[in-house]
Amino acid sequence: MISRRPQSRGRYVMSLRIKRKEEADSAVRRLQGEAIGQALECLKRRGRLEAIHEARKNIKRARALLRLARQEMDRGGYRKETRTLRDASKAMSPARDAHVRLQALEKLAGHSRKKLPCARLKKRLRADCQQQADRFWSDAAWRTARRLLQLARKRVDKADLEPVGWRAIAAGLKRGYRRGGKLYLQARSGAAPEALHEWRKRAKDLWHQLRCLRGAWGRNTRAIEDRLKVLIEHLGNHHDLVTVRQSVAVLSAPAAGRAASRLIPPAEIRAVSRAAAAWQRELRDTALAAGKRIYEEKPSVFCKRLERDWNAWRSGR
Repeated sequence: MISRRPQSRGRYVMSLRIKRKEEADSAVRRLQGEAIGQALECLKRRGRLEAIHEARKNIKRARALLRLARQEMDRGGYRKETRTLRDASKAMSPARDAHVRLQALEKLAGHSRKKLPCARLKKRLRADCQQQADRFWSDAAWRTARRLLQLARKRVDKADLEPVGWRAIAAGLKRGYRRGGKLYLQARSGAAPEALHEWRKRAKDLWHQLRCLRGAWGRNTRAIEDRLKVLIEHLGNHHDLVTVRQSVAVLSAPAAGRAASRLIPPAEIRAVSRAAAAWQRELRDTALAAGKRIYEEKPSVFCKRLERDWNAWRSGR
């Protein structure tokens, strides 16, 4: 059985920050190694559902830092490192996704103005969450994730970046900001939910990168970081509701079997689907408003401003 004892978020995720006198290239590698190390610490807490979720968050931070240094790595090395981290995260996906579906349904029930009839669906998702978590901790999945993370950390310790200093991260920041801006324009023109999810991933990469280098930034960049956090939250809720609606569709389909149809009344399925669709429209509109303010600069202007902040911070001004 998984433990349901409340956990402090700080127990699993600690702040990662660059030091003023630290070179950018060495800082990226140190921070990446620390994020992987924190993910490994999460996997020591066997049986804890929250530990799986937080381990995945730390892997995402490590991958964001890897993308930050992508331009300065050889292609084969980058692919090997990102594949290792991706596979470690994939081993946790069934348990983490089940957890997210349950949380999303609970958020939806809290957001709805009227009481949402979802008791039987919630019971079904909670049982699936329990089953997936037990399966992860009891079979080879958690050992696979741990082995891959240990391998990734060893590679980080041995890696070098060229060049050093600001140039080691400038291209990655510019590339991430440009990519996010393009995905924002796609979303504004009516992109599919998959494109919104891709936008969220790239926005989250940039947020992790800016946050790890936070001491260097001026007021404008810190404001963008705060807006990114809001954007990520809204797009994350939007995607989580996609997974809820997919689960509902499966349970309402004939292929789901008669037992599922008896457990979850059609009226409950319709009510959850309508409420999820309505909230998704709200979330998309709010995300687009946040995105307009985040991506209003040209990538070159954005990165020049970051470079000025960086140089002023490094010189102690």
